[in-house]
Order: sequence, then C-alpha cells, then structure tokens
Amino acid sequence: MIDERPTTVYCASKLNRHSLWRDWKRELSPSVIRIVSTWHDDPDVETLELDAKQCMFGWQANRRQILSAEHLLVFGTADDKLQGTLVEIGMALASDKYPKIHLVGSFDWGSWRFLDDVAIYATLHNALTAITGAPHGLHRPIKEHLLNDPT
Repeated sequence: MIDERPTTVYCASKLNRHSLWRDWKRELSPSVIRIVSTWHDDPDVETLELDAKQCMFGWQANRRQILSAEHLLVFGTADDKLQGTLVEIGMALASDKYPKIHLVGSFDWGSWRFLDDVAIYATLHNALTAITGAPHGLHRPIKEHLLNDPT
C-alpha cells in the first residue's frame, strides 16, 4: 500500500519570520505538507530568547520535532544573523536521516552546503516543489503570497 500522507517538514529561520511559517502552516498543513515545527506558533515568539526556562523547553521541543521530520526547510537572508537556525541545521545533519536539507535565501551558507544532504533553492516555491515532488500548482491551489520570498 502506498503511503499518501503529506511529507513532514520542520521550518527554520530567524524568530522574526514566524508569520511566514504560521501562514504556511495554516494554508499548506496538513494537506500539502505537514509542518511539525511549533516554535513559530508560540504567541510569545518574539521574546523567546529572553527566558532561560522557556528556551530550554523550546529547544527540547525543537530537537524532537527536527528528529521527527522528513525534511528541514530553512530560510535566511544575507543580513540575517543565524544562530539557532544553524544549531537546527546541525541537529539535522547529525541525525543522518534527512533526504535533503532545503536552504532558501541569500544567506552565506558556508562550505557545508556542498554536502549531499543539502540543496539550495532560489525561492521557497522551488523548495516546496522539490519537497512535495509536485510542480507549480502542487496538490491544490496555494495563495500566491505564500510562495513569495520574504526579504
């Protein structure tokens, strides 16, 4: 029997991009992809880095979610100072279970981007197409604003 469940995706970026992933989760999950990351759903996401106990529980959840996902989708711009996002990528690489780590944006990803498990895409739309294996329209119509890269 063919497994027709949507593929699972952990979304990573700077905390200030939480609304991008919330929109994706609302519109695409679970019918197109199933977004398993939850950090972007926290109403206090903008202040997460200020509370040590909250950070500890948050990172424990992030690690569980990363290890449960089939794909890691990462967005970063040249101006971003990615700290936690790079830790999330490291967790994914160390797990040795991802078919691909999908990088999008103008961030200087470094030499590790040449690993076989890593793919770089010009747009979020291209990354989503690679993740789902469905070109352009995917499984159902998607609001165009969800596929525009936030810069």
